[in-house]
Amino acid sequence: MPTNGKLRISYLAAWKGDTENASITAAIFLGSDQLMSASAFHAGLVTPSEGSASIGIFHGKYSPLRTSADGLTVQHVSVVTTFSGYPTTGVIVSQLEAFVATGTYTVSVQFKASAGSVSVKDRRLWVEAVAY
Repeated sequence: MPTNGKLRISYLAAWKGDTENASITAAIFLGSDQLMSASAFHAGLVTPSEGSASIGIFHGKYSPLRTSADGLTVQHVSVVTTFSGYPTTGVIVSQLEAFVATGTYTVSVQFKASAGSVSVKDRRLWVEAVAY
């Protein structure tokens, strides 16, 4: 980023955990820093899980993981037992915007499980840098 600006980030994937009652989360990072929402920051509620998504009790079944205005969100789809992938055209993807200072940034989505493992497939990450 040659000047102060913002990053427009969109992410879409399918994910699942393999262990019942495990805490499984995902979050967007700039380098080693997890993104956080402005509303949570002002309310003093910023925690390591702020802006992250959690699978909860839907282990063993793929669920959509996507960006929202405040970070990542998961849409629980309890009736889906198999997932063959997203179509190449026509899937609606939300976007978040993060203000950044001049610099070079590595954008990633990181996963954490308290037990077992996390499976993620059909990942798509789009990043656009906009100077102002």
